[in-house]
Amino acid sequence: SGDSAHLTLMKRPELGVTLTKLHCWSLTQYSKCVFMDADTLVLANIDDLFEREELSAAPDPGWPDCFNS
Repeated sequence: SGDSAHLTLMKRPELGVTLTKLHCWSLTQYSKCVFMDADTLVLANIDDLFEREELSAAPDPGWPDCFNS
């Protein structure tokens, strides 16, 4: 497919099986949802993430031209 061609260009074919982020959109019974990758190291209290109104993302240090959401 076109998507797999794009992933090949990025040299990140493993992203084709990354569907856990999409599951967040089905958690409609909650007023807020914070998704963090399994390799995220939390070093401080993250309660303020639940106070944000907007969708937020953090840059991926391995891919400076992309955002890791």
